Amino acid sequence: ILVLMPLISIMEVHLLKW
Repeated sequence: ILVLMPLISIMEVHLLKW
């Protein structure tokens, strides 16, 4: 779960970059 939180953050950053 702890690893999932940062993963979501990275996904959000990728979406913003797109």
